[in-house]
Amino acid sequence: MFKNNKLYELFSGFKKKQIFICILISVEISVSAYIPFLIKDLIDTITYNNNINKVISISEMLFIITILHVIILKIENYYWHKLRLESVNYLRLKMFESALVKPKSFFDNKSIGEILAMIMDDTSIAAQNIVIGMPMLFSNIVNLIIVVCVLLSLNVKLTIITLSILPIYIVWFNHLNKKLRKTSKSERENFGMVMKDAEEKLQAVDTIKVFKMESFMTKIFKNKLDSHFKYVKKNLFYNNLGSGLTRLITSLLPILILTYGSILITKRQLSLGALIAFYTYMSNIYEPLSNLSDYNLGLQTSLAVSDRIIDFLELNIIKDTGKINISNFKSIEFKNMSFGYEPNKLIFKDFNFKINKGDHVGIVGKSGCGKSTFLKLLLGMYPANSGQILINDIDIRDVNISSLYSMISIQEQVPFIFDGTLEENLVLNSPIKRTFLNKIADAMKVSEIGSFNKKISLSNLSVGQMQRICMARALLKNSEILIFDEPTAALDLNLEKQIQNNLKYLTSDKTVILVTHRTELLKDFNVILDLEYIINGKSKNV
Repeated sequence: MFKNNKLYELFSGFKKKQIFICILISVEISVSAYIPFLIKDLIDTITYNNNINKVISISEMLFIITILHVIILKIENYYWHKLRLESVNYLRLKMFESALVKPKSFFDNKSIGEILAMIMDDTSIAAQNIVIGMPMLFSNIVNLIIVVCVLLSLNVKLTIITLSILPIYIVWFNHLNKKLRKTSKSERENFGMVMKDAEEKLQAVDTIKVFKMESFMTKIFKNKLDSHFKYVKKNLFYNNLGSGLTRLITSLLPILILTYGSILITKRQLSLGALIAFYTYMSNIYEPLSNLSDYNLGLQTSLAVSDRIIDFLELNIIKDTGKINISNFKSIEFKNMSFGYEPNKLIFKDFNFKINKGDHVGIVGKSGCGKSTFLKLLLGMYPANSGQILINDIDIRDVNISSLYSMISIQEQVPFIFDGTLEENLVLNSPIKRTFLNKIADAMKVSEIGSFNKKISLSNLSVGQMQRICMARALLKNSEILIFDEPTAALDLNLEKQIQNNLKYLTSDKTVILVTHRTELLKDFNVILDLEYIINGKSKNV
């Protein structure tokens, strides 16, 4: 419940909108409460007075009040759903922002499918139940109070019979809530595993086709769905128990009211108009009861996902504890540094290596020898198990990581192209000024993408084209340190040679770190680090 309270605090900015909806609800309920009294007067006038003028007058008033009630109800529904959608998008944005500032280790332990399930699905459940929950609770409590007051004014005995159902309702749902919260949490966790499995298989669709594994993979995914469906069925079972009780009450109670009301009419203790008005208006007690049922069930589901959401928002956030800002790069040094993803499986042990300003460093070695890990350590994505990583002779843990990144450009092995124009992919969030256009042209020329149409669709690019766009993006930042991770892996030899020649004049005054399997790219580099010689975690030769 504590974590659910934290979610309520997160949505504190929606209070004014919630209050506005509560005001609309109060007006709508108050207007609707006038209708049963008009119905009573209309029926009694027809039955006992036979006054046609009064019948017309009451009918006109009933007509006007009904139209007014419908108009207010539609306005209320519009703002209700608008608030619901705004709250869902707000929480999704918070979750996405939180994902972007998590350390690399977080993504090592969770699949993208699991993360997407939380960002897109859990947020919808939590936001709707929390932000809409307050107006829903308010509206149904107020509605219940007004309905009871109206029913009491029509007939006390019939109202007592109607209210006798409440203790049964409360006891039943308190029992169901405990069961539902537990099954809802398990269902959400299992749904994340389904998303993970689907993501893995769709990413490998080419391999699946070549190996003709469509049926096999479909069978595995079906097993995942079947496993998830077991939790869904449990949720459905408890939800149906709750809604079933509500349906039973709403079906049997009117029969009881009509029967006892008829007896009261024969005893002249109740008018026909009062019975019809009571019978017509008593259906208004079903809606708040049903909504309170849905609210309680939704709240339990919300409580189940709130733990996951708050953990996601609060845990593993990168806290930039470094206070020292760096403006000019001098050196990067690994000093007696040891690191492994698992403490007993070191990739680097007592590793020593230094990169000075202006060095052109080639990183080579067979797959799995630690080239990508080396770059992640250099970028401060993982802390060393022991020893130090020094930037300008300052421990990287004391360096403001933002100031370090301001000096670095990187082209990763897997090219990152987002939905947008070519220029947007090149400049990212940098403002495009006239002087900047020349730099864009230069970067495109060096990366051999000058022939690309600026309005070209980026959805059908080859891997080689995407790599060249990412290279141009890295060059365009004009950083002191340029990091290239297999930048030409998808290019043919002729194009690779052209780009290599183009890079010479543009990177002569830069510090360049190049990871590659193609050693011919390193002929002009002054430092070569062969990580294949790091055997059993101990550096034997650099």
